[in-house]
Amino acid sequence: MILKDLIPILKCDVYDIELGKSTIQAESLDNEFVRMVEDGEVLEVTAWADECARHLVVVLK
Repeated sequence: MILKDLIPILKCDVYDIELGKSTIQAESLDNEFVRMVEDGEVLEVTAWADECARHLVVVLK
């Protein structure tokens, strides 16, 4: 599955997008970095929450 297929259903407060050794943290998936990697294959999705926010980590191939 590629990232742009998941974007409509991913709902969080903070997103971490990992691609190799690069990681970007964003409050929205509507940004330039995500548009650059939206065709990337998703390897793993991890979600967690703390008292401040809901977090989602997406690892791309």
